[in-house]
Amino acid sequence: MRGTTHGASSLSTLLFGSATVYLMVSTSQIVFLGQVLAGSGKMAYQVLDAVLIFLGGMTFGQGAPAIFLFSKMQVTSAVKLGLPLILLVGLVNLVAMGPTNAVKPALIRFAASLVDVKGRDRDIFRIGLYWGLIQIVVTTATFMLLVHFWK
Repeated sequence: MRGTTHGASSLSTLLFGSATVYLMVSTSQIVFLGQVLAGSGKMAYQVLDAVLIFLGGMTFGQGAPAIFLFSKMQVTSAVKLGLPLILLVGLVNLVAMGPTNAVKPALIRFAASLVDVKGRDRDIFRIGLYWGLIQIVVTTATFMLLVHFWK
């Protein structure tokens, strides 16, 4: 029963996040966002892509909705910028899954309850955010290097 109580907010985030993702995809908002980013140029796209996917992974549930959302965006962007689609979708899978979970309040509370830590949510969030920011920097740098070696 205790696990169900702690998991309720995480499940509601997944449900509402998934509904929002499907709405954004069906109304072509995500394609528009991809075209706007791609219109900024290849360098801007490479730098902003990992940040956007990281924030989407935090916002839209457990990662799977974010992967669906941003993978849809990559198809039009890859063609417009001449970037390899397999690299862009791989980036989405890497960034949108597990690491962004560490800064979600519901999952912080759940993890703290598993190890019986009370009143340390801010510390757990700071640790998760620190590693999330490192992930963005490493992913962006790796992405930029792979794009240059890919061609």
